[in-house]
Amino acid sequence: MIIIGNSSNCANGLSSSAGVIFLQRVEILTTVDIVSVEGWLSAGDADWAERIMCIYADGSGPHPTTLIARSAKFFGPPDFTVAQFSAPVSATLTPGFYWFGAQLEHDSSNGRYEESAGYFSYRMDGGSFDTLPDLTGIGIVYTDNRLAFSATANDIVVVNTTPRALTPKNAISIQSTVKTIKARRI
Repeated sequence: MIIIGNSSNCANGLSSSAGVIFLQRVEILTTVDIVSVEGWLSAGDADWAERIMCIYADGSGPHPTTLIARSAKFFGPPDFTVAQFSAPVSATLTPGFYWFGAQLEHDSSNGRYEESAGYFSYRMDGGSFDTLPDLTGIGIVYTDNRLAFSATANDIVVVNTTPRALTPKNAISIQSTVKTIKARRI
């Protein structure tokens, strides 16, 4: 399995309102099959509240736009204060930028973040929980916060199906290697 994004807990809690969507922008360099989205969250007094993990497409700006995939609603463990959550999310993503994150039901659930220039994160307050809208042109993009969201993808297997022509140069190299191996066996 391959982890894409920030899978480490961060020191700070980013406060929210009910229905908030937190997202972290990531770049994917090759086609991957995502199997789950993970994130570190803190509960405040809302360990009973539900969460949804999600993946959004990237627009210009950068800014998240349309929902690509989401998990079912799920609860956290009882009485947690800070925990890493994971939920099945299935999507095949091609090279490009994407946004991994979560929607939180209760206003005292917080996304975990660290101040780190150069990363793009996103927050949209005041949404209706279990409604993951198109985010084009709404919400706030931060350029100095790194949220604790990642995704897990299946291992990538690259197979070169293009036959390589045998040239005089690599033919000599192959023959030399064979002779060397035979000489060692004697």
